[in-house]
Amino acid sequence: MIVGLFVSQGLTSPIRKLNTAARRMGDGDLSARAHVRSEDEIGELANQFNEMADQMQRSFSELAAERDALRQFIADASHELRTPITALKNFVELMQGPAARDQEAQAEFLNESQTQLDRLSWITANLLDLSRLDAHLVQLDIEPHSAEDVLSSAVALFRTRAQDRGVDLTIDPPEAGLTIPCDSCRMEMALSNLIDNAVKYTPLGGAVHVGAVATPAGVEVWVQDTGAGIAPEDLPHVFERFYRGRQTTAAQGGALPDGSGLGLAIVQSVVQAHNGRIEVESTPGVGSRFTIWLPGL
Repeated sequence: MIVGLFVSQGLTSPIRKLNTAARRMGDGDLSARAHVRSEDEIGELANQFNEMADQMQRSFSELAAERDALRQFIADASHELRTPITALKNFVELMQGPAARDQEAQAEFLNESQTQLDRLSWITANLLDLSRLDAHLVQLDIEPHSAEDVLSSAVALFRTRAQDRGVDLTIDPPEAGLTIPCDSCRMEMALSNLIDNAVKYTPLGGAVHVGAVATPAGVEVWVQDTGAGIAPEDLPHVFERFYRGRQTTAAQGGALPDGSGLGLAIVQSVVQAHNGRIEVESTPGVGSRFTIWLPGL
């Protein structure tokens, strides 16, 4: 009887521990584990239980992180959308009230209203682009395209603006026959965002260079400027949505349509959709270099 008691305890103790761990997990304690050291079938069952618990804990942690990111995204988007909406509401109230008979004031308010509408349109359109890219709903047509054609198409949009600002915007000629494996429309959009920022923050007499070169793994594309640069504390956050560094905010005053902190987030999403990566190097007062690496086909 004594031997049987010891044997039964040896059999039931691991089962009780496993049962206790399962009950704790059922009550919401995802850190619960079955501390069973035996190497028999019960020990194997306990190990499988612990592996399942580890996977569940990782999954719930990822879901919690996504939930927090979604909450932050909604809060930031709401804040960004509230600004132009509030401005439009104020303009309408003024035109219906004190400025009802003031033609000059009405013209000014209508002009400001158009600016806010452009800002609102830009934000909503780019939020839609971001959501589609993140949800993998955008079907990319990735084919080899002439590097010279892709760079020229992106640069052409900003030549006039660069000349007006006294900025030397040039393309470093890629090697003959170099191709970029990409969806040309999306990649030109990403490069346009980078060139737009580079021209905007480069002072009179500065330069912006765009180029591409072959690498052993694919293609490297870059946009380099001699602009204001990015503060070291801002560098880790430049690709975050709605993030605007101190220099950006000071330069734009938060008033331009493309000052919403979405441009670089879109660039990163486009690059990641191509299975590539983007990095930035910057020195305040010297300039910045954004580099995109794309894998070969």
